[in-house]
Amino acid sequence: MDKENYKQALQAFSSRINDLMNDIEEFRKVCHADKKYYWVTDLDFVLHDLDSADTELCISIQEIEEDGNK
Repeated sequence: MDKENYKQALQAFSSRINDLMNDIEEFRKVCHADKKYYWVTDLDFVLHDLDSADTELCISIQEIEEDGNK
């Protein structure tokens, strides 16, 4: 897989992670409103892990872009 295709794959995966995070955040609001705080806590951990993964993807994308500009 060449660098451009790899970069596009990373961007697509990052987009899917962001969509999932948005869905989880909406579900988290429902759980909070229903006073299901044990779900809220679990969802906070999931959101944190997904955010960390997305950050790593963004770093990889940036490295590919910087490497392409050399």
